[in-house]
Amino acid sequence: MVAGGRLSMAQLSVRDYPQALALVDESITYFREQNAQIRLATALDRRAAILKAAGRLDEALLAATEALRIHERIGDRVGTGLSQLRMCNVEIERNALAEAARWCDRAEVTLSQTSGMDDNDYRTLAALRGRLLLALGKSKEAVGQFDRAIAPGGAQPADDIAELYELRSRAHAAVGDYPAAFNDQGEYLRRMREQGTLDRIREVAQLRVQFENDQEKQKIALLEKDNKLAEERLKSQQR
Repeated sequence: MVAGGRLSMAQLSVRDYPQALALVDESITYFREQNAQIRLATALDRRAAILKAAGRLDEALLAATEALRIHERIGDRVGTGLSQLRMCNVEIERNALAEAARWCDRAEVTLSQTSGMDDNDYRTLAALRGRLLLALGKSKEAVGQFDRAIAPGGAQPADDIAELYELRSRAHAAVGDYPAAFNDQGEYLRRMREQGTLDRIREVAQLRVQFENDQEKQKIALLEKDNKLAEERLKSQQR
């Protein structure tokens, strides 16, 4: 079940949302039955990420809310903070900007009170605040947050880096800094080309695995058919 949950994230990376959701839902059912609360919360957070990527935002919000409640109930402050970041992310996509801002603020307070907030988390928070400020029309402040999120060196935010360059390009253009906007658009296009190549590699790998799985299923089906025929011949001989 743990491996299945991780595999769901691999399926998400190649945008196979139905398969990713089927895998994570199977793990959620199992962890509920076993009362494995920490793993259940992790699986629900993965479900929220898949549903958000698939554009099913209301369902994503429900999964993120349940994950947050479990983290709060078992006293997992790091998990609580990360779930609050997820809530902020989903609310931005839903265009519930005031609610998104509240969740980002709560996440920062929660994570700052633990030893678990690292550079990656700060950058992720900055990326979310940048998206939020850009949506609110505060382009200059958004540039500052995007600068922090994608500054050279250190960890990368848990976000689509290429998209952050495109968003920062829009923010630069909104404040009249067209050379910076042009440079960010160029970096965005370069990264998108690289991502396209990686996506094709992943798709080929996925198709190869699927083909091998289908071959194995076919072999099993043929063996079962052969066994059935052998049993029928044996019965005939016995008669």
